[in-house]
Amino acid sequence: KAVATEDAYLWGDRLLVAPVVEQGAKQRTTYLPRGGWWDYWANDHIEGGREVARDVDLDTLPLYVKAGAILPIGPIRQYAQEASNEPLTLRIYPGADGTLSLYDDDGSSFRYEQGEFTRIECSWNNKDRILTLQGSAGGRPLTNKALSIEVVSTPGSKQVTFSGQMTSIRL
Repeated sequence: KAVATEDAYLWGDRLLVAPVVEQGAKQRTTYLPRGGWWDYWANDHIEGGREVARDVDLDTLPLYVKAGAILPIGPIRQYAQEASNEPLTLRIYPGADGTLSLYDDDGSSFRYEQGEFTRIECSWNNKDRILTLQGSAGGRPLTNKALSIEVVSTPGSKQVTFSGQMTSIRL
C-alpha cells in the first residue's frame, strides 16, 4: 500500500509529506506506513498501517512525523548567517527510540572539507525518556551550543547549553 501511494512521499526516513493536490480540497487522506506517527501541526499521535484523513487549507501542508524522530527546528532566518539569539530546538516525537546526527558548518564556504564543522550525536531512549547528547569525533571542538529540548505532547521544554561532553537529559 505504501509503495502504491503516488501523491505523498518521505522526506528522509522520519517525515511523511502529503501535499494537497486537489484545488479547493478541505480534507486530505493519505496512507501512513505501519508504526506510530505524529501529525506535525496538531501534535496528535496516530497509529499507522492505514489511511488517515485531516482537514486542510492553503496554509497547512499535511506532515506526519515518525515516532522516535528528533527534529531540529531552527529560528526563522532570511539567510544562513543571519544572527539570532534564539536557541535551536530539538523536538522529540515519543513512542520509539530514535537518533539524530546534528551537523553544523558556516553555511557559506568549503571549510568543512578541512574539518571546520561540528556534529552532535543525539539519542532518544523512549522507555526511560532520556535524551543523550555527545560531541562527535572529527570536525572542530564544540563550544557552548544553546539548545531548547521539547517532547511533543509534554508541556514545557528544557534549556541546555551543550559543550561537547556527553550529557543525558531526563524528560
